[in-house]
Amino acid sequence: MSCPGPKKGITHSIRSTTTTEVTTMPEVVVRKGEPIDRALKRLKSKLDSEGILEEVRRLRAFETPTQKTRRKAKANAKRLKVRFRFNA
Repeated sequence: MSCPGPKKGITHSIRSTTTTEVTTMPEVVVRKGEPIDRALKRLKSKLDSEGILEEVRRLRAFETPTQKTRRKAKANAKRLKVRFRFNA
């Protein structure tokens, strides 16, 4: 399956075969006169907020079913904790 070409405002898009959702890659535009290290810091914080680095680290090695269950339970507990905190 071929990926569509770049669209206006999107550097790259990936089309999923199971859903109709189009996912875009994070993008940071370096402004005129802005230091590169500041732009890299913005990119790193954007990747961190979207959880991309954690997913890459997780996919480096095989994850046993026990580890997968633990990771999902931990994420669910964190999600419920945040939901309780902001709804109470």
